[in-house]
Amino acid sequence: MAMNSSFVLFKIVRNALIQSSDISPAFEKTLDFIRTECKAMLYVVERINRECGSHFDFVVNSIFPELTQCFEQNLKNSKAYQEFSSRWDLIVYYQIRFQEISSSIENILVNQPFLLNEDKKSLYKTLIASTIFQSIDRCWQKNVFLEPLSHRFWKLTLQCIVRFRVWIETFNVNKK
Repeated sequence: MAMNSSFVLFKIVRNALIQSSDISPAFEKTLDFIRTECKAMLYVVERINRECGSHFDFVVNSIFPELTQCFEQNLKNSKAYQEFSSRWDLIVYYQIRFQEISSSIENILVNQPFLLNEDKKSLYKTLIASTIFQSIDRCWQKNVFLEPLSHRFWKLTLQCIVRFRVWIETFNVNKK
């Protein structure tokens, strides 16, 4: 996006965020900006896409990065960001992730503990082994892991391993 248009969008978003603790007006003003200021560019891109068979998305590749940058720069001290931040609790986030990850393990252990893994490409022959290692991997995925919760995700990783060990020990005792 041109430098001048980028500056205009930046000012629009900044002013909308200053005037309201709600970010909806910023999005509305961005949509208005796209409809008015970017109309010619949208037409040109659409025509090029049609004639060349390409699939360039002007809004996603040009507007959204600028909008994201505007939010990052302006939301650090805004009232809307402070209100959102005060409502968000890392412990609650972790509890949700803990429940999600641990329940997948418990579900297999309770309902199908001896089921073989149907995925022939898998490194693991049993569904429980596959589930344990997928759960551990899930703890550290970019869309799950948060740095301030690293000690908790490390503990959850160890809990997954211990749960597997306890199940194996129980299985061995019952087998005898």
